[in-house]
Amino acid sequence: MPTKALGETLKEYMVVGRKLPTEKEPVTPIWKMQIFASNHVIAKSRFWYFVSMLRRVKKANGEILSCKQIFPKKQAGSVKNYGVWLKYDSRTGHHNMYREYRDVTVAGAVTQAYRDMGARHRAQADRIHILKAATMGDIPEGDYEKGKKVFKQRCLQCHVVDSKATKTGPTLHGIIGRKSGTVEGFDYSAANKNKGVIWSRETLFEYLLNPKKYIPGTKMVFAGLKKADERADLIKYIEVESAKPAS
Repeated sequence: MPTKALGETLKEYMVVGRKLPTEKEPVTPIWKMQIFASNHVIAKSRFWYFVSMLRRVKKANGEILSCKQIFPKKQAGSVKNYGVWLKYDSRTGHHNMYREYRDVTVAGAVTQAYRDMGARHRAQADRIHILKAATMGDIPEGDYEKGKKVFKQRCLQCHVVDSKATKTGPTLHGIIGRKSGTVEGFDYSAANKNKGVIWSRETLFEYLLNPKKYIPGTKMVFAGLKKADERADLIKYIEVESAKPAS
């Protein structure tokens, strides 16, 4: 049963299930998933769809232990920024993506994500897998011009942001929404390849504080930026420039 976000806000469910015990395997693992769906029937259906894809366990060989709707605490004027990590299938392959939305609930933000993906990428709702949806941290907005200066002083020697060329470090063009360690042709460390983080304002903000702590084993020699304002300024500049067409 497909997920739909037509004229209503999707609901958030926490679904818990497991593989049925057998004589050979009396104790089976328990899986817990955050599912966004119109009702509990679709939520359970989506749970088994993902379990069959990720764990190769069919509905007939498993059972639902719990399916609870999560009710958010609504507060007047509590509009927040939400980050949504997702992947979807298209006619050309599998894609990882990160999007940000403003809403009063995480379910509302995910609903926007489904509609946005359908409008912009013609992605079918049942082909979209929400990996994570969370409130964004309080990251300063940042100043473009100040970020440009920081980039020239601290990053330009190793990176470019306006083209797909690589220097000592990989290109930063199109970095927002990109998975770490995936620039084609660049020789990444095993640590970067295995980290698997999707770069966003939030993850970049944490990474730039201390790259070696965020990705232990990285070959990057950059010590990081301790001041939050400097990190926010740099991210603002990279966001704007990396979104432009490559030169």
